[in-house]
Amino acid sequence: MQGVLHDLKERLVRYVSEYDWNPEEPQLTLSMPLVVQFKSAVDQGATVEYTATFACGNQGDIRLDERTWRFRLPEFGRFENDEASFDSFLGMIDYHVHLIVAHEFDKLGEFAGEAHFESARRISELAMFDEMSDGWTRRRDELNRLMSPEMRPLRTLRWVTHTALWFRDVIGSDYEAWSTILIALELVEEIDDQGMLSDYWKANYRSVAEILATARDSDHLFRLIRLDSMDPQRVQHYHDLVTQLEN
Repeated sequence: MQGVLHDLKERLVRYVSEYDWNPEEPQLTLSMPLVVQFKSAVDQGATVEYTATFACGNQGDIRLDERTWRFRLPEFGRFENDEASFDSFLGMIDYHVHLIVAHEFDKLGEFAGEAHFESARRISELAMFDEMSDGWTRRRDELNRLMSPEMRPLRTLRWVTHTALWFRDVIGSDYEAWSTILIALELVEEIDDQGMLSDYWKANYRSVAEILATARDSDHLFRLIRLDSMDPQRVQHYHDLVTQLEN
């Protein structure tokens, strides 16, 4: 088994790095930590069946974890993307890379990640007919929810917020950043489920608050306290900014 796995990391990095995940946008560069931790290996004669955990993310507001994953490595060690068939090892990799890319494209345009979400959905549907379909019903259901109408306000919110950061960091327009953040706060008001906003606030609360503070907008900082009231440390950060503006 050690012989089969000895260069797995290098082959996997090469596969993810060199495959053209989005031919229409060759300039998009992502840093995506990816961790595979093997738990067991069962020799079945002609093949070896593995179990492992899997995690990846975008070093920001998206982290994907899999605690139950059963697979066989591709025959002859070949890592080749084939969208017409399902491989229990590469299928998991492809599925999650498409999810990360989809989330990143959603930041660049409203629902711009839809094509990659659809690619992930096709993988999940192929997986349902595979011998190693463990967990794929759950993944398919979670993805369907992610692509459902109820999630659209959150996806739009991430796009609007990223646009505000672009105005601030790239264009250098504090006014455009501020006016765009006000749109983002309106979108937050439309989302009733605070659990949906948990990762959003963790990734963006400092930037949102700093844009409001730069505009000396204490009224909307108080509004932010009302909208994001679940975490005491974040609430204190907002209060500290209001105090600085008042002094």
